[in-house]
Amino acid sequence: MKKLIAICLCLILVFGLVACGGGEPTPTPTPTPTANIEATPTPAPPVAPIEHFVFSSAAPGSVWYILSEGLITWFNQELGDVYMMDMRISTGSAENVRRLNDGEVDFSIAYGAHLYETHTGTGIFVGHPSDSAQLLFQIGGEGVAFVALQGSGINTVSDLAGRSVVLGPPGSSTSEHTIRVLEALGILDTVDITEASFADGVRALQEGLVDAIGIAIDADHPHLGVLELAVVNDILIVPFTEDELASIFAAAPYYTLGVLSADTYHGQVAPVSVPWFHSFVVASQEVSAYVVYDALAAFFRDAGKAFLTTIHHDFAAMTFDEEIATRLGVPVHPGALRFFERHSQAG
Repeated sequence: MKKLIAICLCLILVFGLVACGGGEPTPTPTPTPTANIEATPTPAPPVAPIEHFVFSSAAPGSVWYILSEGLITWFNQELGDVYMMDMRISTGSAENVRRLNDGEVDFSIAYGAHLYETHTGTGIFVGHPSDSAQLLFQIGGEGVAFVALQGSGINTVSDLAGRSVVLGPPGSSTSEHTIRVLEALGILDTVDITEASFADGVRALQEGLVDAIGIAIDADHPHLGVLELAVVNDILIVPFTEDELASIFAAAPYYTLGVLSADTYHGQVAPVSVPWFHSFVVASQEVSAYVVYDALAAFFRDAGKAFLTTIHHDFAAMTFDEEIATRLGVPVHPGALRFFERHSQAG
């Protein structure tokens, strides 16, 4: 009997446990696979747009056009990832300065005479002074001289008063600067002046049709027409007296003293002192000092000077002459000041 009761109690205990457990255990749910979504890439930082500049040059085929091409090519090659420069053809120095004044271009080449006149509001810029065009560096230069034949009675430049003189080709820098020199000496109104090509001027002098011709002289590259003239005629590079040079420098501070070496031309046995005018690479005052500094760093490093000199020999003498800049009085661009100060300290 006790055994039967024990069996019954065991059965009751088993059924109770089943009832409390609620049946089979609930299976562990299988996790839902997570979708394979790639992370959104971080956007690249924005690329700064390339800054564009315009260089006002000169007529195609001219020396200044060649110089401009060289500067622009090297600028774009070295700085093209941040700056680019384009060329705009020009009639020359005066137009280049006007374009800078009017904000049409950013860089250019100009004569010291036109830069002085726009700075002072005189000459062709009378009444309209502007300091928009600012100096970067010098690039080449030439002297003003007059050629006569021996025995003509012309011994100094002042002796050209009352004589007939071919100034140079119409609209050329030679014509412009011979006029400026004669005007500074106070004899322009007394001279019978004409303009003609160099070949026609040399021929007229040789045939006795005029008393002298004006030329622009390059110390390293003699004037071809005068070289040929000196082979068949006894020529005279008309000397300036010290008083004549002093008068010119006082009236026109854009000239400095230059010297034509002896024996540059056949029969020229002594050096001749002449007024020297300079060409400058310039930039608008609106161009950032950082851009100008980067440009000069590219032009003046060894590879830059080597490249530019292969373009034209004038680049071999590119420099910044503080004394000439001070005499001229035209502002030097802040970026150029910074570059040449650091360059001189490093040297």
